[in-house]
Amino acid sequence: MGKRVTGGLLVLSAAVLSAAWYLSAAIFMSGASSWNAELFRAGLNYTGNFLPIMALLLLCTGAAMIVSAFLEDWKKK
Repeated sequence: MGKRVTGGLLVLSAAVLSAAWYLSAAIFMSGASSWNAELFRAGLNYTGNFLPIMALLLLCTGAAMIVSAFLEDWKKK
């Protein structure tokens, strides 16, 4: 049960980091006079790569922990 909860929390943390990345780009672009996909992509590039890399790392780790917990339970049966 502990690995599942920890994995779920890591996946949730990945979702929060992804949302923070998009939110920070939207806040950065709030002063723009017009919006389009190209400008928003530039805003995402300006905010850096730390948040999406950490979100991907947390997502992979959380998913691996959840799968590991299910495999452990499956082997016990």
